[in-house]
Amino acid sequence: MDLTCPNYMCYTAANRLPLRYLWDDTRASRDFVSDPSPVLEAAGPISVRARMALCIALYEWVMWRFDGLHDDPAPRQFLQAAWCASVDPRTIRFFELERNAWIGPVRGPLWCAITWLRAALADGDAKPAETIDGLQYLTRLALHTVPQPALLQQWLAAVLPRLLRHHPHRPDDLFADLLGRRIGAHRGTLVGRDVFDPGLSYDLPGADHWIEELLYQSRATSNPYLAL
Repeated sequence: MDLTCPNYMCYTAANRLPLRYLWDDTRASRDFVSDPSPVLEAAGPISVRARMALCIALYEWVMWRFDGLHDDPAPRQFLQAAWCASVDPRTIRFFELERNAWIGPVRGPLWCAITWLRAALADGDAKPAETIDGLQYLTRLALHTVPQPALLQQWLAAVLPRLLRHHPHRPDDLFADLLGRRIGAHRGTLVGRDVFDPGLSYDLPGADHWIEELLYQSRATSNPYLAL
């Protein structure tokens, strides 16, 4: 499945450069100025899986922002693995990107985005705080690096109600899986990528079909981050 840059991001060669944000790898998030609390509050009543998918969507804002400014396949490969991991965390391999190879105003933000998203997806079931931390960090990182922060804010205002409408949090049966064998099954209904495009209609059967196609096609790839 071809995961291409969504049109709603409105990225162009002209607005990707020059880079107009402050980046220092030794400071990381200390230069971020945005407040993620409205996003965290709005994400409170949505399902665990929807929060994880929102983390992926925010990662996409960062990843596609730097498209064409580097030649490393890792960010796109990780995107595919991340969407698969939104279904089941066991589909994503454990890995650590070498920090010294991911520095500077382009690769530095990508390293941060990948690192925080992997933890949110792989560890969020046992440690829900990892998903919340990933959501707040990726929100701040995206708002810090995108060329049009107001456009990202408008997008958040549009998609957060969609997530609540289609993927609200529902209490889980604590006795349905006492041995913890149904990993990822307590996250809520599957989330399709189209829910994040305000210009597209969205339904749950369509989301299931998209996920099925994604998993089927991903099995035929040599993605180093996938364990399918």
